[in-house]
Amino acid sequence: MKVREIFEKSVHFFHEKQINHPRFEAELLLASVLKTDRVGVYLKYETPLNDSEISVLRELVVRKGRGEPTAYLLGEKYFYNRRFEVGPGVLIPRPETEQIVEEVLSFLKAYPRELLRIADLGTGTGCLGITLGLQTQGSEVTLIEQSEDAHRYAQINLQKLIDEKNKDKFYLIKSSVEAFQSDHRFYVIVANPPYIDFEDSDLQKEVRDYEPPEALFASDGGYAVISSWIQFVVEQLEPGGASFFEIGHNQGLEVKKLFQAKGCFQSVEVLQDFNQKDRIIKAVKYG
Repeated sequence: MKVREIFEKSVHFFHEKQINHPRFEAELLLASVLKTDRVGVYLKYETPLNDSEISVLRELVVRKGRGEPTAYLLGEKYFYNRRFEVGPGVLIPRPETEQIVEEVLSFLKAYPRELLRIADLGTGTGCLGITLGLQTQGSEVTLIEQSEDAHRYAQINLQKLIDEKNKDKFYLIKSSVEAFQSDHRFYVIVANPPYIDFEDSDLQKEVRDYEPPEALFASDGGYAVISSWIQFVVEQLEPGGASFFEIGHNQGLEVKKLFQAKGCFQSVEVLQDFNQKDRIIKAVKYG
């Protein structure tokens, strides 16, 4: 069977299963099997696949037809132009989370610090903490993660992405945020906490059915973990330092109130994404 034939069958199958962007998904899966990129799929359009390639592709197509996230099927997701390994048990990095990186870099440009200590709460794949450590000079990054699976992926990504000269600037801690105690404070604290209400009916099926619920959902209408982690910020953020939390698209006002109620922040801002939806809470501590 040629690439063209199996590609067309895959696209048709995805249409029947109501998979979003069926052609794009088929391109990604075929590119993975052929060890090429999406353009390479068309360059090999009339090339026959061997039995092993057909078998692997069929399994991937069936799994995608059930709704499994493509990132899990491929074992990777790009974040800030770096390839992070992912799989069941760890939250898949989102493009919108890259905005936190941009906001932190903008803050550090305005308020630089020679010794820059960063904490990434509930690091998951490590995408935020690793990226910030690689994008900044003089930084020390503490990545905190309690999930066994997610901690393993953070370890893998540190080993793959961090070279020998930078490895000593990263500290991966297996702990809950609440139990972690540091002997120093942090100038920047970032987090993509679980913030989805258990009753949220708008969540995509592939997210609800496959990604780890402990990384997605929080009680108290989605605010419980945020509230708990704010206390870490109160205790561990340096005076003059800033924290950046990703939040749900309708949570800005309420989370702003949670930060302001602590009485130790000189400013608390709701930052919106490109779709003009609430995305990040930036809180700067009195300095």
